[in-house]
Amino acid sequence: MARTFRSLQLTLSVRDFAELAKDVAESYANSDDNYSKTELASEFDLTVDTVSKFMDYAVEHYLVSDATVDDMEQKSIRNQRRHSPDKSAEGTIAHYKLLRKKRVEFAIYELDDEKIKKISEEFANETEKTKGDIAIRYGLTKQIIDIVLKKAITKCICDDETFLKIKERSLSNAKPENYQKTMKFFEQLEERRDSNKKGKANFFA
Repeated sequence: MARTFRSLQLTLSVRDFAELAKDVAESYANSDDNYSKTELASEFDLTVDTVSKFMDYAVEHYLVSDATVDDMEQKSIRNQRRHSPDKSAEGTIAHYKLLRKKRVEFAIYELDDEKIKKISEEFANETEKTKGDIAIRYGLTKQIIDIVLKKAITKCICDDETFLKIKERSLSNAKPENYQKTMKFFEQLEERRDSNKKGKANFFA
């Protein structure tokens, strides 16, 4: 009898469960369009529904690379267009957009304050490194680094000196046409930072 997502959650270790999800997702991404989820389910002794859930799980929990996610999405889009009457893939596109959002949220959630502080200080002080360099070092994306810096500032995880350095670096790199927009963005971050500072002060008063 083919294995279900729930039964595997109950019987496998967290590590083995994640490895299986990763293997399923990568197998789907790397196979040609003629290799269906049904065939994949048969290969791994899973239900077809479990294959779909494993693919989503692997994306959301950052078990596969961004390139693999792109390959999964493109294959799914081609398959939906081939089988849908109107040749549309809007459902698949919307689904992967949601998965990517959850993927970013998971990556941020997994970072503790110590690592967020470290990333913000590295961005502030090691100006020879690009945001992409820092993203690669931590196995993240530039989008996630942006969110990390925002969180470090607004949640008062980094100190005032680091915040000012991040602000100065960002303003110096802003294109002339985007300078005022960037300035406004940091003013909003500073307002939220000050509000959180006051909240902490009141809490401990």
